[in-house]
Amino acid sequence: AYDAGISEEYGNISISKEFENIVAKDNKGKTIASGTADLDDSLVIQKAFDSLNYKDIVCFDNSEYTISKTITVTNKNLVIQGKDTKFNINTGSNSPGFTFKGTNIKSTPFSSNANEGDNKVILADTSGVNAGDLIRIYNDELWCPDQYPTHKTGEMYIVKSVSENTVTLNSNLIRDYTTALNSNAIIYRPITVEIDGCQFIGKGVEDKVKGISLEYCKDSKISNCYFEDNGQASIYLLTCYGVEVSGNTILDSNMAGYGYGVAIVNACSNITVHDNIIRNCRHTITSGDASEYGVNREVYISNNTLYRDDGKSAVVDAHPSTLNY
Repeated sequence: AYDAGISEEYGNISISKEFENIVAKDNKGKTIASGTADLDDSLVIQKAFDSLNYKDIVCFDNSEYTISKTITVTNKNLVIQGKDTKFNINTGSNSPGFTFKGTNIKSTPFSSNANEGDNKVILADTSGVNAGDLIRIYNDELWCPDQYPTHKTGEMYIVKSVSENTVTLNSNLIRDYTTALNSNAIIYRPITVEIDGCQFIGKGVEDKVKGISLEYCKDSKISNCYFEDNGQASIYLLTCYGVEVSGNTILDSNMAGYGYGVAIVNACSNITVHDNIIRNCRHTITSGDASEYGVNREVYISNNTLYRDDGKSAVVDAHPSTLNY
């Protein structure tokens, strides 16, 4: 099996093309799944991901793989290491080639007021809430109501600790949250994902296709990858905290009304986009929101080379549901 040089708490899974077959093996060389190359690629890759432990490394060879159905990974931390591995994405819909997702644990109201500058909130129900979880806090105060008449004010934090009904946050609140405004918290159990050395090729620069999607992820990284012809979006980050997008080349996401190189949506926080080349996307980098609960904040964009070839749309875009861009 491929030696990734990772500590023994991780296991390895290798996926490769062997003649006319696709084969997934564990770190002892035992076959996890196999099938006919190109025909069964999505099936075998999905079975390999389903077999993952809580922490695992998946290593691909330098072959091409056909992704005819979205590969979905939930509740597992993992590293994906490619060798310029090419994934040809044709899911037949706007579903991404790969989706990596944590879990929505619960929603619970505040049981007392919290003030700007506080780092503790008292919730009605903290059962099942753990340190390291993501916590999206919001209230009924409308954010930018002239453009978003139903969008509520709020932002994302990390749970530092839990004691009875008191949750300590990783940083201080930037505004008041009162019970009079129906302040509420949504708790997510995040996963950590690292993706390196892969190519994600869609079916058309203006077609309804996405490359990869990360949702409820924390401390994650997408690096040294290549994206092309994912018309709707190449990288989608939804409700994430602390994701780094670096060293990638992203080309040709130009679907009308969409067309995003890197899309940051639904109350993401502490997102870093640096040292990428992004070209011929309707927006090379965009920040927006469709969930109506909280805003994106602390998005850092630096040292990229960004092109918008026809000059019709903003190279870098931020909707009003963005704070500190």
